[in-house]
Amino acid sequence: MNSQSTLIKTVKSELSLHSHCLLKDFWSQKQTAQCRHYVETISSWTAGDCSHESWQETSGKIPADIMSGIPQDLVVGVCGQRVSNQVQWFNLYRNGQFIRGHRDAAGDLQMLFCIEAPPASEGGQLWLNKVSNVIEMHPGDLLLFKASKLLHGTNLIASHSQSRRLTLNVRLWLDCSQSETAGAIPPGTEAECRETVSRVKFSTREPDHPASPMPLGFNKQQIDIHYHG
Repeated sequence: MNSQSTLIKTVKSELSLHSHCLLKDFWSQKQTAQCRHYVETISSWTAGDCSHESWQETSGKIPADIMSGIPQDLVVGVCGQRVSNQVQWFNLYRNGQFIRGHRDAAGDLQMLFCIEAPPASEGGQLWLNKVSNVIEMHPGDLLLFKASKLLHGTNLIASHSQSRRLTLNVRLWLDCSQSETAGAIPPGTEAECRETVSRVKFSTREPDHPASPMPLGFNKQQIDIHYHG
């Protein structure tokens, strides 16, 4: 079995068991640097919600050289379905900012690429199911997760931190004939595909099921296994 087949088998198993899978060092330093360079050219950001602690996000088209690194072939291999629609955006968190626990309004699968991350001691980590279940991500890591099913949010970045949390988010809809959530918001424009300021529905309640064990992290090249949590 070749490395790609092994990777597909591993990701499929983790998504089935835990609804998420962490791939360590999936993107190269060059790819994350491309994202950072592009972000510095963005002059217009929008607030993620109307709170004082709101993160910021982009709108508009992301350059093709960045989007070429999105592994749709991996998604097809894992899910056995083609990608029928996708939207993508950057999220940016600075000191004092976070996103409350919520489940996304739409989409079948989400990819979250870590571009920048504060030191763990300064907060800003993504959590799944409950606040104590943090996912330690570093630049280049990729998390695949079912964001419309899993309760998730981020921890507040400490007020003294000079670091920021920057991620590229890619929301995927699979073939509509088999998709579980494709009809939640009709695939079309970016505004229709993902929740905007008025559509975000935060939930701080505990999930309906016990917290799943933390995912295994896999290195794309070596398929090394690292336990988290």
